[in-house]
Amino acid sequence: MRLCFVVVSFCLTILLTADCLSAQSCCSQADMELVQSQWQTVWLTESSKSKIGFARFLLFNLLHMYPETKSMFESVGVDDPLGGAFGAHCMRIVNAFDMIINLLANDEALSAALEHLSQQHADRLGVRKAHIETFGQTLNLSLMLILDDYDTMAWKSCWKGIVQRLTAKLPP
Repeated sequence: MRLCFVVVSFCLTILLTADCLSAQSCCSQADMELVQSQWQTVWLTESSKSKIGFARFLLFNLLHMYPETKSMFESVGVDDPLGGAFGAHCMRIVNAFDMIINLLANDEALSAALEHLSQQHADRLGVRKAHIETFGQTLNLSLMLILDDYDTMAWKSCWKGIVQRLTAKLPP
């Protein structure tokens, strides 16, 4: 089971970080629209329980893959992962991702948001590029499972530009 998860994670890493000439040329207008539409299918639910559950799952996987990251989340209640403080933090993370997706077509605002988030992560001791990539891998796998019409190529194209700018100030 663990070997299968490692193989899937490795394949997703390759898929999500494949090279292209530039971030802008990778994520076409059609890709942006498709990614935004598919994300809205997932995120525009009225159920906060569903959103928090999805957000917790993404962060739980990071904690599973990188147990040393647990200490980074002590101030937000990681020791009570079903508690309100940790749930609220998980929501802040995924709401930031929601903002990024919604800004894809506005490069000026997207750049400002990613610069801000990049600096926030750089200011936190121990955050690495691999952690952001793991979040992306988990998101990719999750979306593949819950969206019937998930477009891996569109998401890969847009994620590449996002992760490049978001992790620009982080160690590997």
